[in-house]
Amino acid sequence: IGPDNVRVLCLRTGATPDNPVLQAVYTELAKTLNTTKENVEKIDADKTAFKRLPLLKDVAKAAVILASDYANTITATAVNVNNGLVVE
Repeated sequence: IGPDNVRVLCLRTGATPDNPVLQAVYTELAKTLNTTKENVEKIDADKTAFKRLPLLKDVAKAAVILASDYANTITATAVNVNNGLVVE
């Protein structure tokens, strides 16, 4: 699809805490671990380079840049948008 000028990218986000599905997961995990949802979120955040999880708006901003002409040479790759959770 390259000859048709189509680029393919994967956004690897890790955990986005403002995602309603992840909030439900954190709630259930907190019950299992006998702690709070906020503590479970902090445990995940502490695993990142910036000690915070990316919000959906952060992922959207990255997607806008990657879809723009500023990134017109990027294709066939995964882009980590996870505040350093995965370091490659």
